[in-house]
Parts: sequence; structure tokens; C-alpha cells
Amino acid sequence: MRTHWAAIALIIVLGLGVYANSLNSPFIWDDTNLVVGNPYIKDIRLVKNLFTKDLAYGTQFSNFYRPLQSLTFELDYYLWGLNPFGFHLSNTLWHIGCALAVYFFFSLILPGTRSIPLITALLFVAHPIQTEAVTYISGRADSMVGLFMLLSMIFYIKHSRLARPGYLAGSVLCFIPALLSKETGLILPFLILLYDVSFSHEDLRFRDKLKSRYWLFLAVALIYFLLRSTVLNFIDRPLFLSDVALGLRLLTTAKTFAIYLGLLFLPLHLHMERSVPYVSSLMDKGVLPSLVLLLFIAILIARSYKYSRLCFFAGMWFFLNLLPVSNLVPLNANMAEHWLYLPSLGLFLLIGLGFDKAAKRAKPLKILAVTLLIAALGFYSFLTVRRNREWADAETFFRSILRYSPHSAEAYNCLGAIYQNRREFGRAADEFKEAIKAGPNNYKSYGNLGAALRRQGRLDLAISAYRKALKLRPDIPGLYNNLGNTYADRRDWSEAKQAFGKALQLYPEFALCRVNLGKLYYATGQVNLAIEEYKKAIALRPDLKIAHYYLAIAHQSRKKIQDK
Repeated sequence: MRTHWAAIALIIVLGLGVYANSLNSPFIWDDTNLVVGNPYIKDIRLVKNLFTKDLAYGTQFSNFYRPLQSLTFELDYYLWGLNPFGFHLSNTLWHIGCALAVYFFFSLILPGTRSIPLITALLFVAHPIQTEAVTYISGRADSMVGLFMLLSMIFYIKHSRLARPGYLAGSVLCFIPALLSKETGLILPFLILLYDVSFSHEDLRFRDKLKSRYWLFLAVALIYFLLRSTVLNFIDRPLFLSDVALGLRLLTTAKTFAIYLGLLFLPLHLHMERSVPYVSSLMDKGVLPSLVLLLFIAILIARSYKYSRLCFFAGMWFFLNLLPVSNLVPLNANMAEHWLYLPSLGLFLLIGLGFDKAAKRAKPLKILAVTLLIAALGFYSFLTVRRNREWADAETFFRSILRYSPHSAEAYNCLGAIYQNRREFGRAADEFKEAIKAGPNNYKSYGNLGAALRRQGRLDLAISAYRKALKLRPDIPGLYNNLGNTYADRRDWSEAKQAFGKALQLYPEFALCRVNLGKLYYATGQVNLAIEEYKKAIALRPDLKIAHYYLAIAHQSRKKIQDK
């Protein structure tokens, strides 16, 4: 028992140690939309929207459905306001909780040893590939889905061994928050099947399980999939529709899998905008070597079933957890470092197994194994701490991305936003122009350029930029709102009203747009209509101070008119 608690303490201390220097990092990238500018996490009365809308509803385009992630942001906001320290602390605690679940999960599978579960958990908690899921506040969904999936499997194993219905109920109930945390939770039934294939006792037959257990998980998965394909599909096309053929997507995935393996062993030059261009044929550079490598690994995994079920489980765990992001269902990217969050456990488990084997050999080999393990943990911890420093300053963060991905439109856009906040509008416009060069079909770049040009007073050019953005994406309410403001600056009231109306048609809860429409009415002498819009905005967002301010001005103005 003492060894057990020592292992838990070691995991917690290492987790806090390697992420301590991330706690004071600012909100970066999608944090500005999902946290800072998200009205739904700031008002408990709007909580229902978290379960009926996409993750970034009202702030940017998204087809992610992760209400539980947003609920945790709401709790953080209640506790900390917009202090990023609290959000980073929560991310770190979620990650440590997931690492502890890793330890308990493998302790259940391997009750005769503490070393393999502990090594697996320590490598998991310290490896720098996890920084996208931990240091990046918006990446929290990975540790959340990981924790709930592991808890579900822990309960499932308990039920398999003790046949208590409560454990099975707990397993199914943990599956639901996993799905509400991130879509990759759908892979859980396959992981449960993998566990049974690898470790089940002979007296537990698959036919009995199919009748009494698997159907529960499959039913939950089917209901979720149907909902996400229909009422909770937030794009105007079927989930499986893509401009890239399935075969080419899978060939590209083969290349990314090979890169993933390299990153796990040697996690250098990590950055957020990692991607692989879609291949055009089997003969493209790197495709055949990747396929040969994957075939070789697949043969090893298949053969290991006979000799080492643990090796089989580890290998299959890696590939099964990558299956949801293999672009069978088209995604918004074809590669991301944080997609390795759970798959990495497969490799870490093999390392733990290798250490355990070496530790049982002659003393010199044991000493060598311990030395290598300590060196690996030290190396990975150092890289994680160093990687966290890149998140300490937003400008440094995006400049580091451009070192490795010089054609990242997103990085240029974010740099432009930083300069815009500093009121360096000319410099911001230059970055947005670079973003357009890097991605001519990125509507955000044109919208951002329009904002910078408007702040410079170049209204005609700003309107042109907004129009180009809307030509690419005519369903973004924020673009219409900004276009309306630009027309209002030019005192073109008719065009401004039309733009605001289109924004509210797309997004009726757009409180700030209500305020802007009210300002238009006030400027054109329609004070009563202005008051109505301000009141609607306050009903939607009671915390919107600007709405209260303009409402007070409008009431004062109406009183003066009435006094006359």
C-alpha cells in the first residue's frame, strides 16, 4: 500500500513540476473565442446553449460538439473570472487526473507489478507531445475524454472480474461524458473489445458478452452518432463528404502515422500548425516507405498476440486510438500533435514492459535500464518545460510556429490580432496580407484585414475586404456585423442596417450586433427603436456594459425630447 501511495505522489509531483511554468501563460489562439469572447460560459442562464450549439457558436465556425468542455470553462470562469492562471491550473489537474487513471488502469491489467503502470504513467505525464492538450487551454478536451474513457474501462474490468452490475453501469455512464467531451470518445467500444480479446479469462465467452454488455456501449455510440449526423451536425453537408478522395486521405494518413512514431521517440520542433499536404498518388514521396513501415508494424502486432498479449494490446491501442483522426470521416486537418494524447500510451506501455524485463536480468542490465529510464524522463521533462516557455508570450508563440511552418495563415492572422490590440494597425494589416498570401481562401484573413483597414480609416478598402471574406463564407454573422459597422462609419445607413439584419438572421442571440443596430437607430433619430434593441441586447447579455451605457444615453435623450 505504501508503494502504491508513493507512485501516486510521484505522478502528481512530476505533473505539477513540468507544467508549473505554464500556469501564468496568457489566453492564446482559440482561447480568445472559446473562453474570453464566449458569452455562454459567463451566464448560467445560457447554459442550455452549450448542449444545443457547436463549441464555438457565435464566435467562429465550428463543427465540434463538446458541451462538457464548455461547462468546465464556465466553472473556471465562476472561480477565476478571466484570470488565465485558473484555467491553466485546471488543465494541469485534468492531465494529472488522466495520468493517475493510466496508473490505475494498467495496475488492474497487470496486478503483479507496479513498475510497468508507474513508468507508463510517468512517461505519459511528462512527455512534451502532451503540451498541446495541457498548456493550450482550448486543448482540454483531450485530457477530459482520456480520463472518462479510462474510468469507463476501469469500471468495465471491475465488472468483468466481479460481475457486479454497478460497475457495468458506471462504465456506461462514464462513456457518456467522454462523448460530451470530445468526439474521439466513440472509439471506446473498440478499446473494450480490444481488452477482452487481449486479457479476458476463458470463462467469459464473447457470445455472452455480446448479449449482455457490448450492446449497451454500441447503443450509446449509435445514438450519439445519429445525433451528430443530423440535429447536431453544424455544417451544411453530410459528415462523410470531402473534396479529397478517401483513398488519398488514407495514403496521407499513412505518412502522418510514420511521423507520429518519430515524434514520440524524439519530440523536437513541436508546433501547433503541423500538417502534411494530401498526397496525389501512391508514388508520392514518403508514401511507400510509410506503408512498408506500417505493414511491418502490423505484422509484429499480429504475431505478438501469440507470444505477448500485452505487446499486442499496446500496439493495437496506438492504432485504434488514432482511428478517429485518420480522416475516414473528413476532418479540418490531417495531422495534429495533440491527437497523440491517448495513442502515446501504447508506446509508453511497451517502454514500461521493456524496463520491467531488463530489471529482472543481471544487475548491470538493471542499472543500465534505470539509468536510461531516468535519462528519458529527465529529457522529456526538460523538453516539456522548454516547450511551455513558448506559450508564455503570444507573439513568441506565433513566431515559433512560423519558424517551422512559414506558410501558416493562422499564425499570421494571430500575429496581426496581437498588433491590432496594440493599436499598431499598419503592422497588423501587413500580417493579415501575409496571411492572405499563405491562404488565399481563408475568410478570416480578409475579415481581419478589413478590421485593420477600418481602424486606419480606409473604409472603402475595408468594405472590399469584408465583401471578399463573405464571398468565401457567407454564413459568418461576425463578418456582417463588422461590415455593418464600417458602413455606419461611412454614414451609409441603409447598407449598414441590411448588414446588421443579416448578422441577426444568422445569429439571433448576437447581443453586440443588437447594440450596433441600436446605435444606428439612435444616429438616425429613431430613439425608441434604439431603446428596444438595447433592451434586447441586455436580455441576451446582462453583463454587456456597453448596452447599459447606450441604453442610459437613449433614455436621457428621449426624456429631453419629451420635456420639449
